[in-house]
Amino acid sequence: MNSCWILDVDAIKYKTDKKRDIDLRAFANQLGILKSSPRDLVEIHSVVLKKKLADSSSSLPQFYLEEGRLMVFETLGYLTSFYRNYYLSPRETAIDVKSAHKANEPGIQ
Repeated sequence: MNSCWILDVDAIKYKTDKKRDIDLRAFANQLGILKSSPRDLVEIHSVVLKKKLADSSSSLPQFYLEEGRLMVFETLGYLTSFYRNYYLSPRETAIDVKSAHKANEPGIQ
């Protein structure tokens, strides 16, 4: 299990810089290489959260819940980017972007 999930909440609490984005992106890349799904990410989040809540004082559970939720969304975004970059060809990505822009233009149904 990647240590950024455990260290990050403490880093926020004590206002230290642990390069969160870099760590979360690296973690998402590792998950992508292992072909992990969003469900796998949520399962990892649940395990880490249960461990931290069991070890925490009474004032921290809400903090862990809020920050953990944000970390899941950030990591999910990085995981999505990983799959988009490594499993779609550049041509497919360009076609999808063009289609989305055309669909959002006024008067096009």
